[in-house]
Amino acid sequence: MNDVKETAYIGLNGLYEAFASYNTMVTNRLLAHAIGRDEALIYQTLLSKRNYYQQKNLLDEEGYFYSTVADLQESTTLSKFQQASATKKLEEIGLIKAKLKGIPAKKYFCILENNELLVSLLNIGLEKSNSYKKKSHENSLNSQRLKNLTSCSEETKQQDVNKFDNKELNNLTSCG
Repeated sequence: MNDVKETAYIGLNGLYEAFASYNTMVTNRLLAHAIGRDEALIYQTLLSKRNYYQQKNLLDEEGYFYSTVADLQESTTLSKFQQASATKKLEEIGLIKAKLKGIPAKKYFCILENNELLVSLLNIGLEKSNSYKKKSHENSLNSQRLKNLTSCSEETKQQDVNKFDNKELNNLTSCG
């Protein structure tokens, strides 16, 4: 497959090929909730690169491997600045180590194995995810209550307004 235009001429199957897994970025949602989308994407990309280097016996004696800014940008779409910010945060969290090495200098990464930290981060992500789901559910219920108020009596409307501390409900002044 040379380019997207050629793929479009191949037909639907060819177009789906453009969305194949090797052209897809996968990020763990819970990890992204816990540490940030860019950080989760960089971390998972670095994990993949480490696995590749490990399979090829190319990790150095300390477990480091290199990845250039251009390589990470191609893999993640993140700019040099976004990469620097994400890798700095990943280091602060304790998921990776990074260092410059060689001439010309290349950035080397080491994935720190800390299962306890990863489980903790996933639990934080789960809590955030559940919180978002709860807020979404509450907003949905409040929207439904607002719809119901448009066809209610003044007495019913006032009872509902008293039950719920919601600005939209409090600002509603008349029924239908």
